[in-house]
Amino acid sequence: MRNLKRTYLLIPLIALLTLALAALACSGGTTATEKAPEATSAPAQEGKIGVASIALMRDDGNGEPGDVVQSFTPADRKMHFEVKTTGLLSPGSKVKWVFAAVDTTEGKNLQITTVETDVLVANNLTATLTLDRDWPVGTYKADVTINGEPLTIVNFTVVGETVAPAQPPAQEGQIEVESVKLMRDDGGGNPGEGAQSFTPADHKMHFEITTTGMLSVGSKVKWVFTGVDTSEGKDLSVATFETDVTSSANVLTANVELDKDWPTGSYKAEVYVDDQLLTTVDYTVQ
Repeated sequence: MRNLKRTYLLIPLIALLTLALAALACSGGTTATEKAPEATSAPAQEGKIGVASIALMRDDGNGEPGDVVQSFTPADRKMHFEVKTTGLLSPGSKVKWVFAAVDTTEGKNLQITTVETDVLVANNLTATLTLDRDWPVGTYKADVTINGEPLTIVNFTVVGETVAPAQPPAQEGQIEVESVKLMRDDGGGNPGEGAQSFTPADHKMHFEITTTGMLSVGSKVKWVFTGVDTSEGKDLSVATFETDVTSSANVLTANVELDKDWPTGSYKAEVYVDDQLLTTVDYTVQ
């Protein structure tokens, strides 16, 4: 993978963050809220606000939230996020969103922006994130706090035609990636329906990569799975699989399985052929 420089801005990527947060009128007015996607929620402590639900939404073309999605595409230049809380925020509560790029084609662990707002009374927090060009492919997160206390971490991805980020430049004679698929289990241990992300209850996850050419007999394929930023920690080794190609093939498959619910967060699978990086597949559990 490329060595990517840590910085505090996505330059020139982040053009605008628009955060809409308004008071919920006690007499029947409307409230702007803060919107956020997939999340790992910090446990609500007694007397504190907890998270009831989280949603990611594409723009409807008019600047308003549209279809609910599990991930975004690079062309989703305006992203909408929503966090609904289990109770009303007290007047004067300070809400802070810290957006960051975790692992993208433009870099890793890059701070995008931080926005703080004061609220009156609300239980629906919304935010919008806007870029005047296509978003870099990869994994992102938003840390949301209320009065300095963690409320939730919202993990979300930007995926291209496949779930893999842009591939490293192919050298002459090398195999290239044609497509990447994520699939849930069909209940019988085999690949089922396609998915753009997994849920904690997807105990068995299936992956498939189709290449542009045939791998030679004897080629060695290695999958290295890592928990990039999860509710149980960062940069956690999940599993490593190595296989030898016994007959010419252009489809590579792997599956990972856990006997309990998966921790929420962002993950990646690095795939090597004869010790050369073929692709990195970013995916989320939410």
